[in-house]
Amino acid sequence: MLVTATGPPNRTYDLLASSDLQSWTVISVVSLDASGQFAFTDPDAANYPARFYRVRETQPSVQLQLTAAGQAVVAVNGQNGVTYDVQASSDLASWTVIGTVTLDASGTYSFVDVNAANYPVRFYRTEQE
Repeated sequence: MLVTATGPPNRTYDLLASSDLQSWTVISVVSLDASGQFAFTDPDAANYPARFYRVRETQPSVQLQLTAAGQAVVAVNGQNGVTYDVQASSDLASWTVIGTVTLDASGTYSFVDVNAANYPVRFYRTEQE
């Protein structure tokens, strides 16, 4: 099965498949080229009596690494060129924007929280600006 789609150029999408329209599984992450197109050949399509496809914009994720100096390096992965607020919380109820990042062409950016050592507990999340 050849799956093709068009959309905004240079954006990244999760390609999902389902055999029942209820349970969806990410089978690939695809990036649209400069003309806003992608093509994906599903090597497993023949293994299913029915196979449905959809795309969704790749959601941002956050990975955390602590440095020896007690700083938190927050690696944001998501849509290239999209701007996200990096937020922090000590209680998961009140969130404060501690920085704003625009992801590079690879869809990544690392933000350093130089104040992390001042908090006994610190949680992070991103939100599209």
